[in-house]
Amino acid sequence: MQYDRYEQKITNIANMLKLAFKHLMKIIITASVIFVVTVVLLATRGIVTGAESLPMEISYGEELDYSADAFLSSVKYEYSISGTGEWTSEMPDEPGEYLVRAVAKATFGHRYGKAVAFVIKPRTVDVYIDTESMVYGETPRVKAELVGDDVITCTSFIYNETRTVVAANADAISVVGKNGADVTHKYSFVTHQKDVVTLQRPITIEVPGATKVYDGKPLSSSEYSVTAGRFVSGDVPTLEFKNTITNVGEIKNDFVLTVLNAEGIDVTEFYKLTEVVGSLSVTKCPLTLTSEGGNYVYDGYYHRNEVFGIEGNLVQGQDVLAEKWAEIIDVGDAKNTFVCKISDDTGADLTSNYDITYVYGMLSVAKREITVQTPDETRIYDGTFWGNSEITSTQLAHGDEFEILRVTEIKDVGEVSNIINF
Repeated sequence: MQYDRYEQKITNIANMLKLAFKHLMKIIITASVIFVVTVVLLATRGIVTGAESLPMEISYGEELDYSADAFLSSVKYEYSISGTGEWTSEMPDEPGEYLVRAVAKATFGHRYGKAVAFVIKPRTVDVYIDTESMVYGETPRVKAELVGDDVITCTSFIYNETRTVVAANADAISVVGKNGADVTHKYSFVTHQKDVVTLQRPITIEVPGATKVYDGKPLSSSEYSVTAGRFVSGDVPTLEFKNTITNVGEIKNDFVLTVLNAEGIDVTEFYKLTEVVGSLSVTKCPLTLTSEGGNYVYDGYYHRNEVFGIEGNLVQGQDVLAEKWAEIIDVGDAKNTFVCKISDDTGADLTSNYDITYVYGMLSVAKREITVQTPDETRIYDGTFWGNSEITSTQLAHGDEFEILRVTEIKDVGEVSNIINF
């Protein structure tokens, strides 16, 4: 039984060998073909084909319209800055000149397509004003169609003289990408004008008051402060103060405001001014005038003393003219009163600029001592009354004379004193 199975196995092997020898050439030819095909496929894998032409120029943000195929392989693309020889798989977006090529995986390594040149230009965009009205000094909004999440801003604008037309200043436009990088250079801007309404900018200027004691010099003040609002950056305010005051009194410290911008253009009309104005005030200068007194003996003449002193700050170049002095003639006391007028070399009366205090001295006239002498006289008795009214005095005051009121008389023989009442 075992022998039969062995014999059958040998018979089967013999039959297979017989069949193989019968078809040997076919097998060899088929294997050769498979081998050649395999070698060819391996050798041609990754050959790049079908690369499409592309525009020579694209703008920032546009896609590069370029594609290629590869035999038995997928295709990727590499980019290079012209002239550098360095390649990267990242598509550039900076303006400049570049090369692009297709890359496919070969059996061993990679195969590359022909490098094709292209240019990325800055993207030209229209920039419009996106504001209808604004307060003077505020920045208008701008808008433009940008790439992706890029954001546009503008820091300077061009206005007509009446500020009714505005356009963005192309040199002051900037664009920032989503990562915060400056991408302004990737754009070229075309700005457009727009009619806008410019509203007045409110501002409050406070001018403090000033005061002093009269000193003959003009009082002025150019101090001020902005208490509400602010001037636009680059605008230069000038305040012209119109009033000064020299003599005692009070006056508003009014001013005229002029505002010029950085270009020297008058932009005053674009400010709505609120004024808080103080006053310039000059108060009277205190002055004390003191007259001297005088002591006199009655002599029948009027006496006055026109000597006085000044205490205080009499302005240089001004004089005090004293007049209407008091006089005294009779025995007694009187204040040495007077009045004054203060003037400068032009004769202007400036008395009202002083707060004058008068201090009066005293004028005094004492009684005059005189000696009165009556003469002696002798007569022979005649039975009648008689007397002698002669008076002798060398000390009688000027203009005075004796008025005899009563004379002593004698009739009988004897002697009496010659007393005269006057």
